[in-house]
Amino acid sequence: MNQVFALGEATYDILFVNEKPVEARIGGSVLNTSVSLGRLGIPVHFVGTIANDRIGKMTMKFLEENKVSVSYVQTFEGNSRIALAFLDENHNSEYSFYPATGKTAHRFPAVKENDIVLFGSSYALRDDLRSDLLNFLHQAAEQQAMILYDPNFRKSQLPMLHALKPKIEENISLCHLLKGSDEDFLSIFGCSPQQTFSLVQKFSRAVMICTAAEKGVYVLTEKIQKHYEVPPVSPVSTIGAGDTFTAGIIYTLYKHHLSPLQLQSLPEPFWDNVVDTAVKFAQHVCLSYENYLSVDFASAFRIR
Repeated sequence: MNQVFALGEATYDILFVNEKPVEARIGGSVLNTSVSLGRLGIPVHFVGTIANDRIGKMTMKFLEENKVSVSYVQTFEGNSRIALAFLDENHNSEYSFYPATGKTAHRFPAVKENDIVLFGSSYALRDDLRSDLLNFLHQAAEQQAMILYDPNFRKSQLPMLHALKPKIEENISLCHLLKGSDEDFLSIFGCSPQQTFSLVQKFSRAVMICTAAEKGVYVLTEKIQKHYEVPPVSPVSTIGAGDTFTAGIIYTLYKHHLSPLQLQSLPEPFWDNVVDTAVKFAQHVCLSYENYLSVDFASAFRIR
């Protein structure tokens, strides 16, 4: 059975509306995706480090309760990473991050052919992890695992773009599927999704999927360049939308037992199905303060 390995950081999200805290959730972009996948019945491992403080222990318990394996989680002495998310009038978030206060070595898995690897966000740009992460990604590619990368680039990182961009481009060069938002690509490359794809093609053969909120979704491959409209939705919070969209992509790829070599040649109807599923997942999450698919919603799609 193929497995999914989700490499990222655990974060405790505290949500503010009108400058008042209203909700708190276990989060982190890749962790959010892993929880949705666990609820969908997909064998998924969270790969990362978690503090052994109270929040860290809550996080470990939460992952296990949602069928996310913690076999590749290393714990450390210190405090958990915290994110303050301030929702604006459009229910989009602006973040302030408070890093974890401890470190430990990472434990990377041995992946097999057609396993799926997801990595992204600030985790994928860390200097202290860079060498080990690149070694792992090269090994995963050699084993013909499918690698997905989501830059999840924050506006707060813009002052550091000159230093971060070479790492982002190297990450893209190592992935088979690049997923990001129009805001990500505008911040990183200064251009539209289509122009970004043209730039990416110079150093990567990755398929690209770009979300653009109410403006729709773009799928860009060597053979297909298609824009999809999305149904209107009145969001409560958009915090988990992108992460759950990613879960929809992985869910569809996993169900079809695809290899990375097949991605560029997949027909348009397949991508129609990917986008339809991912949009349904993302819009469901927008209707609550949750960062992941609800258990009841996921049960209708669950892989038995």
